Amino acid sequence: MRLRLRPLSRGLLALALAFQCLVAGAAPPETGAPWPGLTLSDQHDKVVSLAGDKLQVVLFTAERKPGDWAQDVVEKAYKDAVLAGRLALVFDISRMPSLVTTMFALPGFRARPFPILLARDAGPVAFLPRQEAAVTLLTFDAGKLAAIDYAKNESALEQLLAQRLATPTPNSEE
Repeated sequence: MRLRLRPLSRGLLALALAFQCLVAGAAPPETGAPWPGLTLSDQHDKVVSLAGDKLQVVLFTAERKPGDWAQDVVEKAYKDAVLAGRLALVFDISRMPSLVTTMFALPGFRARPFPILLARDAGPVAFLPRQEAAVTLLTFDAGKLAAIDYAKNESALEQLLAQRLATPTPNSEE
């Protein structure tokens, strides 16, 4: 069964969503604006703050598939950038059922050799821009937001990361 909304209903729904974003203070960041910072726990429950001039790129998604290929791209070539604090991964898992989070998602995240910041509540990441089925790339220069990009596939993410990170260093084999 497919739900059909009349044009007036769609307009009211859009207005209600816009009002909710304004009330929640979820205005999207603008390029040139200082990064307000973000503090979340990673997959090992370690509190991490994203702030400072060292941070160059934040990858953000609220969906599983883009999150999966973002992790793969980072592990393949940018793990060192994450460990150095130049690149950060932020996943909004607030809509994930807690059983799924505990039984499946966290063990998968914990298997990664780099921190992944997890928003278990949507509030702290409500201001981050997003597109369906995409990874958002927020690029910073001296603590200010320089660019917002969206990668719709693994190849696009690889290209954007290569452009956005000042000195991408492929991981060495251990």
